[in-house]
Amino acid sequence: MSNWKAVLFDMDGVLVNSEPFWREAMIKTFTTAGISFSDEDCRLTTGKRIDEVVDFWAKHRPFTKKNKEQVINEIIDNLCQILKENDIEMKGVGESIHECRKNQLQIGLATSSSHKIIDCVLDRLHLNNVFSVIQSAEILPFGKPHPQVFLNCAARLNVLPAECIVVEDSVNGVIAGKAAGMFTIAIPEEKCRGDHRFSIADLILRDLFDFKDFLQSQQREISIASY
Repeated sequence: MSNWKAVLFDMDGVLVNSEPFWREAMIKTFTTAGISFSDEDCRLTTGKRIDEVVDFWAKHRPFTKKNKEQVINEIIDNLCQILKENDIEMKGVGESIHECRKNQLQIGLATSSSHKIIDCVLDRLHLNNVFSVIQSAEILPFGKPHPQVFLNCAARLNVLPAECIVVEDSVNGVIAGKAAGMFTIAIPEEKCRGDHRFSIADLILRDLFDFKDFLQSQQREISIASY
């Protein structure tokens, strides 16, 4: 299968349908912190780390009833509670992971989310033993669109960036994947599929079932070439 050796999955919006719940948790927390906040406001920072999101809004629309640390912790706590109470798995997760294994591709998780949210999601979806490497951008100097989270994940898998496929749902994630020098696949949220910024991705798909089909098509091409 080409020269690919690993698939690096983003988490939010790729493996779990958490973006609507992120927005719910953010709206609830920012509103109680003293500012008006909408669904569209949430979309301005999709793909960024939660501390970067809170810093952004503290600068552009300062809140007064809570400090930044309180807001960060409350958003995370609210989100984890919501995730535990809802059906969050994206379509095609199991099938795409099976296809990766079938093609002997290492599987990494590279996400902007904190380890607390990662643990919550992996427990909820029973994916604790799936990923060879779990890389959070939580403690890195910069989150996405900086490529470091993907580069670190690849290094820990002992593969080169050019040997990696990145699967992302956000523009910031796609920028990070491309900046890392990796083959980057975008699976945008349906409402965002018309965003021209996704055109920088190497491939745009509808869901993880399409990703599974893509891997199968690559394997068929190799089989034909070998024949």
